[in-house]
Amino acid sequence: ILNDHHICPLSNATKMGQSSKEIRENKKHILNSPLNRTYISSVSNSVIRDKAPSNYFEYVSEVSQHGHCIPTPISEKYVKTKEESEISHYKRVLTERFYHIQRKVIEELDNLYS
Repeated sequence: ILNDHHICPLSNATKMGQSSKEIRENKKHILNSPLNRTYISSVSNSVIRDKAPSNYFEYVSEVSQHGHCIPTPISEKYVKTKEESEISHYKRVLTERFYHIQRKVIEELDNLYS
């Protein structure tokens, strides 16, 4: 069984003054972007739960990280810098994931064309 998983969990964003429930209900919230979501097994989802990506990606294989178009290395990509606000941090992470997905789509289309 697959679960729709938020890569950057909503519980980490509650520092922004909203509850996880409020964020989940706000379909326009940056963390509800398709760029912050991926399908994973229900077993993996129950293990990961609300851990921050920097904490749970050490348990995710490199192949899985690439397969889900996750920007790596995690220690650099998913850790908020002192200069970043919460929103700018999420925008940076999701922008990087967009470019990983875009590259993967272009590669796949090229393979299909060849």
